[in-house]
Amino acid sequence: MQKEPKKIFLEKELIKIAFRTYNRKLTASAGGNISARLDDHHFLISKSGSSLGFLAPDDILTVNLKGELVSGEGKPSSETPVHSAIYQRLHPEAILHSHPPLISALALTDIPFSPLTFEPRIILGNVPIIPQQSFNIINIDEVVDSLSNNKVIILQHHGVLAMGDTLQEAFLLTDLLETSAQTIIVSRNLGSIKPLPSASPKSKNSLFEKVEPFSRSHQELICKVANSDDEMKTLGRSLNFTTTVAFRFTDLEKSWFFSIKQGKLSPEKETESPELLFSGTKDMWKKIFTGGTSFFPALFQGKITMKGDDRKLARWYLPFQCMFEISAFLKE
Repeated sequence: MQKEPKKIFLEKELIKIAFRTYNRKLTASAGGNISARLDDHHFLISKSGSSLGFLAPDDILTVNLKGELVSGEGKPSSETPVHSAIYQRLHPEAILHSHPPLISALALTDIPFSPLTFEPRIILGNVPIIPQQSFNIINIDEVVDSLSNNKVIILQHHGVLAMGDTLQEAFLLTDLLETSAQTIIVSRNLGSIKPLPSASPKSKNSLFEKVEPFSRSHQELICKVANSDDEMKTLGRSLNFTTTVAFRFTDLEKSWFFSIKQGKLSPEKETESPELLFSGTKDMWKKIFTGGTSFFPALFQGKITMKGDDRKLARWYLPFQCMFEISAFLKE
């Protein structure tokens, strides 16, 4: 059976996800826009003035990476410039901009977005809120920089922008964000809230030193700081945090190896088969080790990958969180 052309497939996917976005009340009227990469030089995007709830093939236009119309009739979405910048700089496969009412309302208050349940905590993390000064996104560089750390962001007074390796991923991130906002709002109205189990936020201490990123000294300093932390010691003993871990820097062709015994870290030159192996680019690891992005959202959004037993990672969720909060304060 012959496969249908990619453009036809993507048009069907765009319409399907647009309908789901509208039906889940993640946008209303003609609000929002949606796009998908067609090839290295073009993407499909919804037409200006079209409604995601009533999107038809004629409402989907082909534009180049400059945002110029290539095929179709009508004007591309007014947010085409930000879609174009995201495709050029971050290389996702799909983008969804919507106007979810609850997260939009939460972003207008002094209440920070901090998930209260595990799934949004590990997938979304603390989603940034980006102030907006216009009904169109004009601070494009700030938006793109924020999306480089988290695949979904909140646009204050303007909704949500999500990107993904598929249209479905962009939709699911938006859907999870809105559901998490609902949990926060309902919980606050019901009374006092039991906080999500979490490692205590770390503060800088006298052990900080200037080191070359990804050097042996950097690796040793992480061990030094982690082994001096009382909470790390307690979690290590209570959860039997004993394993071997490797962090691979894919574009440096090098890895860090650690042995961990009851929460105490020791640097290793090499471990043939580490129990847990995490891989990512040096830029992503740099963001993780300097606090630009959080370890678990980076993992669950696919910015780094893992080989190993998922159940053991779940068991050691708190010591891993503690370890990365410690290392996130290391200076270059």
